[in-house]
Amino acid sequence: MKITQWSILNKNRTILINEVGDDTVNLKQIFGKNVRYYRFVKKLTQEEFAEHIDMNASYVSEIENGKYGPTFENIEVIAKVLNVKPYLLFQENSNTHKKLPNRVDMKRF
Repeated sequence: MKITQWSILNKNRTILINEVGDDTVNLKQIFGKNVRYYRFVKKLTQEEFAEHIDMNASYVSEIENGKYGPTFENIEVIAKVLNVKPYLLFQENSNTHKKLPNRVDMKRF
């Protein structure tokens, strides 16, 4: 079994990404899962979120599924709309692995 460890330095914090066999969680996947988590916190559908960041909803889906990584400029826009610091979107934490519902609850109170 091959284990590769990557580290990214950001303001005195080191983010470690471990790759082990087929259980690889790469940076795009971590980013996507965090975007999805924070989008759910804000109770935004992919379509609503896409409108706020001026992107296509299918591209948002691909970002959240770890297929694509946005540009630096788009990372800043995404973070601003989600009201989080950009580096938090790259940090693997307990929120990264939370099981979320398939859809945002569309009932608005």
